[in-house]
Amino acid sequence: MKEALSEIVYPNARPKLSELESALGYTFTNSGLLEEALTHRSFVHESKGVALRSYERLEFLGDAVLELSVSVYLWQAYPNLPEGDLTRLRAELVKKMTLAGIAQQLDLGPHLRLGKGEKLRGGAERASILADTIEAILGAVFLDGGFPLAQEVCMKLLESNLEGLDPTNLPNYKNRLQELAASKQLPMPRYQLLHVEGPEHQPTFVMEALIPPDSRAEGHGRNKKRATQEAAKKLLFALQEGTISDQEATNEEQASLSSTSPDPETGAQEST
Repeated sequence: MKEALSEIVYPNARPKLSELESALGYTFTNSGLLEEALTHRSFVHESKGVALRSYERLEFLGDAVLELSVSVYLWQAYPNLPEGDLTRLRAELVKKMTLAGIAQQLDLGPHLRLGKGEKLRGGAERASILADTIEAILGAVFLDGGFPLAQEVCMKLLESNLEGLDPTNLPNYKNRLQELAASKQLPMPRYQLLHVEGPEHQPTFVMEALIPPDSRAEGHGRNKKRATQEAAKKLLFALQEGTISDQEATNEEQASLSSTSPDPETGAQEST
């Protein structure tokens, strides 16, 4: 019954699935999991009368598989790297654009199950959909074969990214946030120390990144520099994901920044 249903809903799916499995280096015992991982909600909405599920639940699971797989790899590969740097390396490996790039290398677009409207809008090339599908595929592999095999697939997909990973040249999120703010015609970011937590011998600094009037994020770190980088990273990702409106800032707030001194490291404004 499963085979017949698959042929009706996904015509000519088997050759495509086998090609994708070859690229992944993994053959599914339950091919329905892979089909589900490739199914966008728009396809489900247009397939009334057929029992289908979108990839969203698998994406939820795959996100955790990806985070754990990368965390274990970095922990083993860099035994002397502090927690903050490990976190920044992991963020580079699991970010949306990294996953979307992997999807493009796999030529994943033609395999996606998209509704007609989503296809016309270029959904097969949209970075968010491609990245979500990669996570869904990892979730599907986990359910089909367990964590060790899912981790193996994950590391294979990230192979080229891991080869280019340089822990001595970690991303400067303050610079990247400043560049993004400029490209969106927003005021330059400001940074301020909110408070210090913990005992004197092991303090945790809490810094705030702010783009006036009220786009802000907090970062924690063992020193002000790391906490500032963490805050800048969170605000950067929020802007990139579109969770912060480009219209939040005005020319008046941008002018008000002239009273603060620039940060000598990046040129971004930093509150005193």
